[in-house]
Amino acid sequence: MTVPAHAFPSPTVGRHTAGDQAYVLSGRPLRPGASLEATSRFREDRWDLRAAILQKQGNALALDFATVPPRYQATARELFYLLLAGPHPHGVAELSISTIRPKFSALASFWHWLDSRPASAAHPVSVPAVSDLEDYHRH
Repeated sequence: MTVPAHAFPSPTVGRHTAGDQAYVLSGRPLRPGASLEATSRFREDRWDLRAAILQKQGNALALDFATVPPRYQATARELFYLLLAGPHPHGVAELSISTIRPKFSALASFWHWLDSRPASAAHPVSVPAVSDLEDYHRH
């Protein structure tokens, strides 16, 4: 199912207005004994996701934005904040923590590859073109 872009809230509207102080797990159920106040905030370079892993055997997972090229860090934070905290568009299921973490790794890898590409005035690296995506697919 395709969801129109306008169905997603702007990261500068709604819950994100709390800015750098926003708790990234605010829209998630937390494991017993975990408190929201002890969880990661938007401004932090590393978001610890353990408090939202409800299974006892769950791995310790984190999103480390220092592993993302600097030019893509703000985009990465906004994207993963929305995936973690929501709200999600009507009809779009919330992703599990164990699904979100591998997506972070895959996108970090893509952003590193994209960051290594030469830019031109007609084609800035910050705006990938279809040809970039085709090149990455062949990569």
